[in-house]
Amino acid sequence: MMSEDKKTFDIKQAEMKINQHLSQNYYYYWREWPYKNVAPKIMIEEYMTDFRDGEFDDYKFMCFSGVADNVMVCTGRREGNTKFRFFDKDWNFKRYNISGLNEPEGYTMDKPECIDRMFEIAESLAQDFPCVRVDLYYANHKIYFGELTFFPQAGYDSQLLDSTDEIWGDKIVLRKV
Repeated sequence: MMSEDKKTFDIKQAEMKINQHLSQNYYYYWREWPYKNVAPKIMIEEYMTDFRDGEFDDYKFMCFSGVADNVMVCTGRREGNTKFRFFDKDWNFKRYNISGLNEPEGYTMDKPECIDRMFEIAESLAQDFPCVRVDLYYANHKIYFGELTFFPQAGYDSQLLDSTDEIWGDKIVLRKV
């Protein structure tokens, strides 16, 4: 893992990792056609942390025809114990993945103060697509854009339940495409 401290940051290790990524065509891993003819580039962003606890959660909104149906809240990445929990717009816990089956009856988490605004942003970004995942972050009382993902886990998320695939598949409308 790279150091977060600029004084101990290993530039040589970072260069090796960058060069490795630049030499790969990600299309060949999972055959996601939009990546086939994309020239590899490296984007370097400002290092972010949250003043509360040094970590921030990320929020992945599954959107269908411009409607944000649910959000996957990803917690615990920093300590290597990532949890993925799904909630609908009313902040009801959804058992969409294997680990969701293990949560106790009535499970919930604190609803983030900005979640309604994040649902709005996700829907605004998803308007032109039959299915897209909109990734957002919330740190230091600000919402940040992550990415639009058209093939989450390249369509091979083995943690999702078969029933989730059916629920989401029923929401995809291709008439307008």
